[in-house]
Amino acid sequence: KTIMFSTSSQRQNWVCKSEDELLELRENNFDDTLAKLKELDRITPITEMSAYLSFDESEKIVLHYCRMIVNLFETYYPKHPRRVSGCACSFFCRYYQKNSVMEYHPWLIMVMSVFVACKSEEFNIGLDTIVVQFDTKDKDDPTNTSSAVTSFEVKFCEVLHFHLFVHMPFRPLRGLVVHARSFLDNESSDGGNSDSCSRDGESNNNNATSPHAATTSSSQDINWDAVHDQTVLVLSDWWCTTVEFLYPPSQIALSALVHVLTELGIECESYLQTLFTTHDSSEETFDVFCRHIANIKRIATSHIKKYSTTRSEIKVLLGKLEGCRNPFLNPKTQEFKLAQQGKMKRKVAKEARRLKKAHVQIKNEEG
Repeated sequence: KTIMFSTSSQRQNWVCKSEDELLELRENNFDDTLAKLKELDRITPITEMSAYLSFDESEKIVLHYCRMIVNLFETYYPKHPRRVSGCACSFFCRYYQKNSVMEYHPWLIMVMSVFVACKSEEFNIGLDTIVVQFDTKDKDDPTNTSSAVTSFEVKFCEVLHFHLFVHMPFRPLRGLVVHARSFLDNESSDGGNSDSCSRDGESNNNNATSPHAATTSSSQDINWDAVHDQTVLVLSDWWCTTVEFLYPPSQIALSALVHVLTELGIECESYLQTLFTTHDSSEETFDVFCRHIANIKRIATSHIKKYSTTRSEIKVLLGKLEGCRNPFLNPKTQEFKLAQQGKMKRKVAKEARRLKKAHVQIKNEEG
């Protein structure tokens, strides 16, 4: 049975009604986590508020690791289905929608997201392979990383409410590209250099492999495979932002396609009218959809501009993270080691009580 986005758990549980609602939710979750961190009994107390990450600094780290998922998939699996890396990015962003990087290290959540996404999308990569290929210098260094990931899997899925089916923009994109090509071909044949499908410049190479190479007014000169590939790259970057929590994947795909076509000098208003306007729809409905398309691009590009970092900046932020994150979840700290020793003692004591009870029961039966 096909699950429509409008009735999906993604739409009901992970999409907010407005940017303000989403921002308030994220800031409240951040403030709650920060309050809990301040109450922790650390061996070396933190006395300065500036030692903790700010909300914006946390967002920069999230975007950095989300992009790392995409880049590492491109490095090791350049022919991978985009739904796999897209699903991993969704899981990663959803986890930090409800949690902070100052708890579990984002490297663990990154590997966890990739591991669960490969399972969900039936893309066969072993956990040990993921751990090796997605290795980074800034990760935690527990004795057995694979064991740490598998032991955390259920807790990770609980945070996601076990919503492991993700609607993504890559599937509707292919249909939108085919539709846009058909529409622009008809416009070109009917009206020649029509106002609704105009292009800037003149053609230099009709056999070019880049979507930017064809510059005549005819859509037949456009390399539509290259347009699709370019739009996929745009979507991969936008999917690392907050647009996933605000708009349906199909509208995100359309916005990215319009963005790429506009970059090529194509005016897409009549195409959008054909897509959205029906006989009984009002001009207001069309205007609302156009605003949605424009807002998606604005939100995604502004998020990327605001939270993108250089290598030196992310190095500083990760250093600050090490100093303020939950020490009881950091294998490098004394607090973590003492907590593990306490767990082991309780486990041994529990086993001793169980054996003693079993021994008494056997003795009573023999007596």
